[in-house]
Amino acid sequence: MKAKIFIVIALAGILALSSCREKFAEMNQDPSKIVESPAPDALFTYPLFRLGESQYTEWFYDNYQYMMPWSQVTNSGVFNGPQFNEFRETHGREWVMYMDVFANLFEMRKQIDEMDETSKAIYQDVNATTYILQILEALKVTDTYGSLIYSEAMRGRYEGIYTGKYDTQEQLFTQWLDELDFAIQTLSTDHPVEQISFLNRDFVYRGDVDKWIKAANSLKLRIAARMMKQNPTMAKAVIAEVIADPAGPIVSTADEFRWAPSAEYRGQAFDLWGPPMASKNITEFLKKNHDPRLRIWFERNQFDQATVDNFVSESRRLPWFVANAGAIDEPWDRFFGAPASPDSASPPAGHPYNDYSYDFKDPITNASRIQISRLNRRLQDPKFDGGTGYFVDVMIPASEACLFFSEFIESGAIAGPVMGKTAQQWYEDGVRLSCESFNYIAEKAIIYDYATLGLQAGEVDALLTQPDYAWGTNNLEKIHIQQYLNYFRLPADLWTQVRRTGIPAYGSTILEREHLKASNSELVIPRRFPRMPAATNDWNLDNYNAGMTEQGFTLDKTPSILNTERLWFDKTSPNYGLGLGK
Repeated sequence: MKAKIFIVIALAGILALSSCREKFAEMNQDPSKIVESPAPDALFTYPLFRLGESQYTEWFYDNYQYMMPWSQVTNSGVFNGPQFNEFRETHGREWVMYMDVFANLFEMRKQIDEMDETSKAIYQDVNATTYILQILEALKVTDTYGSLIYSEAMRGRYEGIYTGKYDTQEQLFTQWLDELDFAIQTLSTDHPVEQISFLNRDFVYRGDVDKWIKAANSLKLRIAARMMKQNPTMAKAVIAEVIADPAGPIVSTADEFRWAPSAEYRGQAFDLWGPPMASKNITEFLKKNHDPRLRIWFERNQFDQATVDNFVSESRRLPWFVANAGAIDEPWDRFFGAPASPDSASPPAGHPYNDYSYDFKDPITNASRIQISRLNRRLQDPKFDGGTGYFVDVMIPASEACLFFSEFIESGAIAGPVMGKTAQQWYEDGVRLSCESFNYIAEKAIIYDYATLGLQAGEVDALLTQPDYAWGTNNLEKIHIQQYLNYFRLPADLWTQVRRTGIPAYGSTILEREHLKASNSELVIPRRFPRMPAATNDWNLDNYNAGMTEQGFTLDKTPSILNTERLWFDKTSPNYGLGLGK
C-alpha cells in the first residue's frame, strides 16, 4: 500500500473523525453534533477508545501476516507461503495516530492553555495525562516506520502551516522522555487546588493518577530498552530515574494498562479467512515445559481420545504424531504446530503427501480431523461461535517491567538489587505475572473450556523448576525468551523484542529459531515497514524526502532493503537468530 505523507494528518485537525460507538456516547459525545467545544476532559475517551478499537487491519495485516510469522510465534496458515517476507497491504497506523489519537489530545491541551489561570489550575493532571496516552501510541508507530512528524505535528490546524519536519527516532525518544517526566512530575504534585478527574471517561484507570504515573514509568523503561545499544549512557540514566521514583513502574497486575472498554466489546483481533496456526518450535517448547500459556494461546487439535480410539478399534495405523500406545495426555498431546519454513510445505522426497497438512479422516465417522492447532479464536474474538466473553487488551503488562529489570541487572547495564529484588526474583515475578495476565484475558474472553484450560494452582511454581525456565544457567537468554513470550498479544513489541535481541537464536538449546527457506534459499526478513515515494504534489514532499534520506532509507519495499536499512534503535542489533549481541 502506497505510503502517504501525513502532513494533513499531522496538521489538519478535527475534533474527531467519526463518532464513538453508541455505548460511549454518554462519556464522549459525537463531535460532529457538538456546537460548542466540550470540556477538555470530555475529549479523552475517544482517543483512548481508538487506541485499541482501530486495530482490525493492524491484526489482519501487520500482526497475522508479518510480525507474528516473522517472529515465529504463529504461521500465517498451516505453513507460511514462499513470499511471506514480502509486503502487501498494511494497517494505516500513522493515520490512526494523528487523526484518531493525537487530534483530541492536542485539542485538550490547547483548550487548557487558553483558559484563565483559575480554570487552568484544576486541569493540570488532565493536561499531563494526555502525553502518556499519546506516547503509548506513537511508540508503536516509530517501532515500524522510524522518523515521524511529531514536534511540529498539528500545526496546520492551529497555525495554518502545512509542512512539518520529520523528527529522528533518537529525537523522538528524547522528547518523549521529557514529556513523560513532565507528566510524572505534574501527576506527582500535591496541587493547591482539587483537580478535575476523568472518572468514567477514563475506562482504563478511572482517573487514578497513581496508576498513570506507573504507566509513564513503564513507558520510560520501554524507551530505555530501545536506546540501550545506541545510547547506553542515557538509557541507564532513564532506568535509574524510574527506580528512584517512589511510584515506580507497573509491577502488579492490579496496575496493568488493561484496555477493556466494556463487557460488550468484541475486539478487533479476529481474522477474515481463518486464524493463524501454531508454529512448531514455540509450540514444542511450551508443550515440553507444560507452560499454561500454551493452553490459552492455541486451541487443541481434533485428535481427542475418542478419535484416536476409533483408529485403534478399526485397526488403522495411528497418525505419526500420536503416541504408539494411543493414549492421549490431555491436553498437552493435542497442541501441535507446523514448521515455519515455507519449504516445509512440500512433501518429502518419495513421500506422497505432507504429514502436517495431510487430510486425516476419522475411520468411523469419516470426518476430517485437523492435527495443527489454531490460534485461539475465542481469545482473539470472544464472540466467536456464540461466545459470551469480552475482549481485554493488556497494553502494558506488569510482567514487562519485571523482566526489564531482570535483563538490565543480569546484563550488567545496572547494578542490582533493584527495589529490593535480585535479577532472579524479578525474572520469576515476570514469568508468574505473565501467566496471570494472560489467564485474566482468557477468563474474560471465556475461552473454550476455561475451567480446565485456564491457569491452575501451583502451575507457575512447577514451571519455574523446568530446566528451560529455572534460574542458574543461560540466564540472559532465558530472560529474553520470557520477554518474547510475554509479548505474544502485543505483536509490535514482540517484533521489536526479536529485532532488539536476536532471540530466539539459531542453534539454541532452549528455544531455537528456525531457518526460513523457500526453494532452499534463505528468505530475507524485513526489519522495518516500507516507506514509498510520495506524489510530487504532496505539500510536505521536501520534508518527507529529507526525513527518509536522513535515515538512509530507499523508498522501496524489497525485503533485502528493508532488512539492511534499519531503524535507529535497530542499527547495531544482532541479525535474526544470532542472539545476545552476536
